[in-house]
Amino acid sequence: MKKCNFLFNMILVFCLLTFFSITLFAGEIETDELVVNTDVLQQEQKIVGWGTSVGGDHLSESWREAYRDLGMNLLRFHMRHEVLVHAPDDFATPVELTEDMETNLELMGADTPIDVDNPASTGFQRIDPYGDTADWLAENALEPERVKVAGSLWTPPHWMKGPTGEKQNFVGVTDDYETPFLSDMKVDWLDEPQPTGDTVGGRLKTEDKHILEQYGWYIASWISAWNERYDKSFDVVSLQNESTFENPFISMTFIVDEKGNEDFGQYAIGLESVKRAWEKFDMDTRIKGPHVAGFKRNPNNPYQLFWQDMMIEGVKNYEEDPELNDFLDYYNANFYNSTDEGNTKNVAGFWKGGKKVAPDEWGWHTPPGVQEDGKPIWYSETGEAAGGGWPNSIETALKIHSALVHGQASSYIYWQFCDGDDELTQHVLVTEDMLEEPLQSKKYAAFKQYSRFIRPGARRINVGFGEEKLSSAGGNSVYDIENSINVSGFIHEQDEELSYVFVNKMNSDINMQFNLGNVPELFYETDFNLFRTAAGESVNKIDQLFPDEGVLSFVVPAESVVTLTTISL
Repeated sequence: MKKCNFLFNMILVFCLLTFFSITLFAGEIETDELVVNTDVLQQEQKIVGWGTSVGGDHLSESWREAYRDLGMNLLRFHMRHEVLVHAPDDFATPVELTEDMETNLELMGADTPIDVDNPASTGFQRIDPYGDTADWLAENALEPERVKVAGSLWTPPHWMKGPTGEKQNFVGVTDDYETPFLSDMKVDWLDEPQPTGDTVGGRLKTEDKHILEQYGWYIASWISAWNERYDKSFDVVSLQNESTFENPFISMTFIVDEKGNEDFGQYAIGLESVKRAWEKFDMDTRIKGPHVAGFKRNPNNPYQLFWQDMMIEGVKNYEEDPELNDFLDYYNANFYNSTDEGNTKNVAGFWKGGKKVAPDEWGWHTPPGVQEDGKPIWYSETGEAAGGGWPNSIETALKIHSALVHGQASSYIYWQFCDGDDELTQHVLVTEDMLEEPLQSKKYAAFKQYSRFIRPGARRINVGFGEEKLSSAGGNSVYDIENSINVSGFIHEQDEELSYVFVNKMNSDINMQFNLGNVPELFYETDFNLFRTAAGESVNKIDQLFPDEGVLSFVVPAESVVTLTTISL
């Protein structure tokens, strides 16, 4: 009789598990309880960190304290082209660099005293707020030893660029100009307005060996000048922000040849010139690229993803240097994607390859996948359409989930932390008047649910719903994150910390039965904290849980972000 009961129970369990797996993607979860399982032995990317770009002339103490509160350790900045100019109002005349780095440091203005009353001056005094903030972080971040600075070129000096045959207009200027051109916009910082020197569009003159040499020397000298001037050394560089088209502001394309034809080998040519400069000047700064604007739009039209894939292929197949891809330390892109199912499939397709993600949906380009290339992924600039309020700002957390779980992100950098504007737009996490109490911004709170509790050095681990450990439940697929509850998990072995983040986009509360599984034994004897951001609360500590035989029970409310972590604020 006992054997019959046992057999009946096993059949019942099998049927329930089968039913559960079927209903995970039924559009609505047919139970108010989900089982979460984890496997720390299956580890993915290592987290390098979190950050934003920095702009503006002066960064307040409250700005820095809020940055620290988020746990930020990455600082990205625009590598301004005005550091190497003939005169404050002359951006077109070449300034030749030399084989002697000390001479180049003088040309770059590495030792130029700061002249705060002259915004039109040249040299490194134009970027001093960036370096000052980097030095502050290297002393005052949550983990100062984990701080990294990352620069991106928006353009090299104007004289290194040639035409593409295209026309563009500058923001605020109605006339079209053939690229590249120097903006005729004026600024009234002084009694006598000065030209901004913004160099719009164009392409690197890769057909000119002398210009190529100068280009490599320029980037090496820029970084060396930074290291000469500031205590915090330069860590990572991108050769060109959004390198596939000519933005109507300081920009350059890396996919057009001297005849105006599309050529995905152009980035490889520029990269090789930088590699030669690195060898010549004994540089150790790491390189990230090729750096498109995002992976839009969907498998039927993955045009931005296509550009990124083709530039990577151009590096891999570069005949002049078959080992050039070894010089590229990180694959890098901006992350201006939406969070719909199609965009998320593109993000996953870049990493896994299209055939593993949506084998029957790709149109004219099926991404090959970069999973086997051994390159960590950086997302160097992101933002989202939603600005402020809840549940709109849950999109901030949803994009981070997409980047970490489907895009294999090691580094996640928002566009701006605060740009001085009084509106909470897609471009910033807080406004100027929120800096004293930044949790007024729901975007800030949603970001903090990740950045403060997933520390640099953590590794993403396999965690998910049901026996299959699915990262999302409730939607059409794991990529339908907008209609699901989503989970990601991370272990920091050095710091002995565990963190899991749930993003519930559904309109119902979900009871969680969380199995610790094969985590290290110490976590079975560790308190876990629950922090939550929802309509009426921001990173609010709602509970402290202790495992009951390796199980934690809690609720993830509708339209909320919940972090389960061993870290205490």
